Amino acid sequence: MSQRGPEHDLGRQAGSAIAFAFAVLLHAMVGFLYLSSGLFAPGWAVLVLLLAWAALAWLIWRWRRRGIVVLAIPFVAVALLLLVATAGDRLLGWTA
Repeated sequence: MSQRGPEHDLGRQAGSAIAFAFAVLLHAMVGFLYLSSGLFAPGWAVLVLLLAWAALAWLIWRWRRRGIVVLAIPFVAVALLLLVATAGDRLLGWTA
């Protein structure tokens, strides 16, 4: 029976901090794509997308101690942007 000592907690905290920092960096890069969405989407859609991006940024902050789970959020943000862009093109006639 092994007991987990303070070094295990320290390693877990360090791993969570690294995952959080990397998620913030990735999400900031995705934010550039969200800002660039004004090239193909109307202003109201860009505003909605930026609010969604901010909500996902809040979720990164909220889940900062969950380790690797937080790294999925920037990928969810990219998928959301692609989904909205595709739906806007097909259903609303957005063009670049």
